[in-house]
Amino acid sequence: MPLTLRARKFLRWVPAYPQRMSLSSVLSTALKTSFVRGKQSPWVSRGPHRSQRKQLLTKIEGNTVHFKDGTTADVDVIILCTGYHYSFPFLEDELRLKAANVLYPAGLYKGTLWTRGGNNKLLYIGMQAQYYSFTMFDAQAKWVVDYITGEFSVPDKQNYGERLQQMDCQVIFSRSRMDDLKDADEQIDFQTTYMADLVKESNYGYNLDISEFLHAWFKYKMADITTYRDHSYTSKHTGTKSPVRDIPFMKAFDDSMQSFLKQ
Repeated sequence: MPLTLRARKFLRWVPAYPQRMSLSSVLSTALKTSFVRGKQSPWVSRGPHRSQRKQLLTKIEGNTVHFKDGTTADVDVIILCTGYHYSFPFLEDELRLKAANVLYPAGLYKGTLWTRGGNNKLLYIGMQAQYYSFTMFDAQAKWVVDYITGEFSVPDKQNYGERLQQMDCQVIFSRSRMDDLKDADEQIDFQTTYMADLVKESNYGYNLDISEFLHAWFKYKMADITTYRDHSYTSKHTGTKSPVRDIPFMKAFDDSMQSFLKQ
């Protein structure tokens, strides 16, 4: 029998990153209580009132969970959100990207071309922590297509020289800049610069800088994670502002196309 969400208590045993807090905000409409594991963060403190922040889970006895701070809670469901952890066990070790979810993984020239093996014939797409997401994937794909079709070239491992040293230095420099970023606004600007570089080198043909919108989006999300989806934005390319739905996101339970188009 399916578990009814109404009035259930959930334990989401995850770090309190913004993506996970989105889950908590959605579930808060149906749950009696949810517990979020993680460090203090603005998303926890300003999130749904039914969410409580907890630290280390030490023991489970039946439906009772014990926390490091000595408190306990009776929960119906434990949700483990694993996040984005890349794994490529089918690749040989010298070809395998092993990276956390960061803005510029080590070993990837232009964030795509693997430099630690494979003689520059292995490329990854979408391995970064993402603000631009699908827009970035498309720009990376254009760069990869141009590289494969010979629009530009990079030196192979048998011909170390000045250009290859420049490739290695570019990766090191980008990662050092990444390590110095202080907040999400600087991270957005960092990825915007990365996008501009891809667009220029691949002759993408469009200006993909939407940092203005991303800064606003992040500001709304910081203010209230339950309402940030209700804001609308103006298209960079058409100048058309999207309409605001009549029903707030937190109350829009019908996700059919008919319901969406009526708003």
